Amino acid sequence: PQLVRSVIAAEDRRFFFHPGFDPVSVARAAWQNLCARRIVSGGSTITQQLVRIAYARELPRNGLLRKFAELPLALRLELHFTKKTILEAYLNRVPLSCNSSGFASASRRILGRDPRFLSPDECAALVVLTRQNSADREHFVKRFENLARRTGLYLSSADDIFASVRGRPSVRSASSDIPADHFEQWVRALDPSLDGRFDAALSAGLNAKIGAVLS
Repeated sequence: PQLVRSVIAAEDRRFFFHPGFDPVSVARAAWQNLCARRIVSGGSTITQQLVRIAYARELPRNGLLRKFAELPLALRLELHFTKKTILEAYLNRVPLSCNSSGFASASRRILGRDPRFLSPDECAALVVLTRQNSADREHFVKRFENLARRTGLYLSSADDIFASVRGRPSVRSASSDIPADHFEQWVRALDPSLDGRFDAALSAGLNAKIGAVLS
């Protein structure tokens, strides 16, 4: 529950009330971009972000055209699925740090355990690392403290949690039961929309022999 609250606070505070896009966020993002004379905010809802992941191959590459294409698809998702289903799909597929796909994967890879056993600090840290393959200390601390204000929770020092997150191994060890761990991470980094199992033209036997030679 704390992870969900942190995601809502950071990504889409009016998620349960909008029809797929948030006019308030769009207007605020447009004003911020106008004042900065560059794109500093997108105003995308969780539903729009899920559209971007699920329809990555079909959407236009041009940023402005992609924004317009996202709207009818976001409305379609909202009409056909419940908010709970949309949120669950987002939590399971959104790219996070260390080339992880979804919070469950990121929790195990970055923090070494199932998300059910995370502290509020660790939940907030994962949310900060959403869509960030790497985050420097300054960027992490700024987002972490901002999230603490939005959730109204007392979170520990941002420096401490940053050191904790960065101090843990970011990839699985060589004893992993996946025979081509680095290859899997590389493929998922190329296509964040991949979810669950996928087929690839990689020879597990040949890969094992090459690994044995290199080691």
